[in-house]
Amino acid sequence: SGFNLQNAPQHGIYVEGSDAISEGITIEGNLVAGTGSSGIHVNGVNTSGLAAVDTFYLKDVAILNNEVTRTNTANGVNEAITLGAGVQGFVIDGNHVHNTQQYGIDVKAGAKDGRVSNNSIHDIEHYGIYIDAGSRTIENVIVEDNFVENATNGIVIARESRRDPDNPNIINVDIVNNSVLNVSNMGIMVHRHIDDSGQGVIQGVNIEGNSINGAAADAIRIGFVNDFASDITVLGNSVSNSGRALWTNVDIILGD
Repeated sequence: SGFNLQNAPQHGIYVEGSDAISEGITIEGNLVAGTGSSGIHVNGVNTSGLAAVDTFYLKDVAILNNEVTRTNTANGVNEAITLGAGVQGFVIDGNHVHNTQQYGIDVKAGAKDGRVSNNSIHDIEHYGIYIDAGSRTIENVIVEDNFVENATNGIVIARESRRDPDNPNIINVDIVNNSVLNVSNMGIMVHRHIDDSGQGVIQGVNIEGNSINGAAADAIRIGFVNDFASDITVLGNSVSNSGRALWTNVDIILGD
C-alpha cells in the first residue's frame, strides 16, 4: 500500500496465485500512472492460460482506494484494473480509474463471491465496468454504487468464451444503484459477444435502481442471449437524455 508507481512498461501491480492458494491480499492506497498493460492485475493463474473449471487459487482479495490512470498504452492489453482467472472472495472498492486506453475495471474468466463498489471511473476508451465470464464462471457478484462517465459503454456483461467453449457461465450478478453518465453507446448492456460459444448459461442478472443519463444509443440493452439466458430482471432504473430507455429481444422480468 501507499506506493507511487509510474511509467511501467507492463503492469503496475501484479499478483498471481498458485496451487498453494493464497488468501487475504490487500492492494490499497496506491497511485499507478502510466503502464503498458494493467495498472493493477490480480489473477489466480496467468491469463495467457485458463484456470481449471471451478478451481480458485486466490481468496479474499481487496483492491481499495487506489488511483489508476494512463494505463494500457499504447494499444496495451488487459484493463486498468483486472481481476479473475480463479479468484474467490473479492472487493474492488473506492478506486479512481480514469484516462485509460482500454477498459476500466474487468472481472473475468473465473471469479465468484465479490463486489465492485463505490468506484469512480471516467474518460475510458472502452467499457467502464466489464463482467466477462470468458471461458469460466462468474458467480455471485454485486456491482453497486459506482460512477461511470465518458466511456463507450458504461457497464457490460458478456462472455468471451472462444478458448474453451463448453464452460462459460454468468450466475447471480446484481447491477444496482450505479450512475452512468455521457457514454457514446450503451449505458448498461447484457449481450452476446462475437466470441460467445452459446454454451453454459447467463442466469439471475438483476439490473435495478441505476441512473443513466446521456447514453447515445440505448440506456439498457439486453440482446441476443435468448438461447441461454434466464431470470433477468430490470427494475426501477432512471433514464434521461438517452436514446431508447430499453431495448431487448429476450424474455425479461420488467418492473417500474
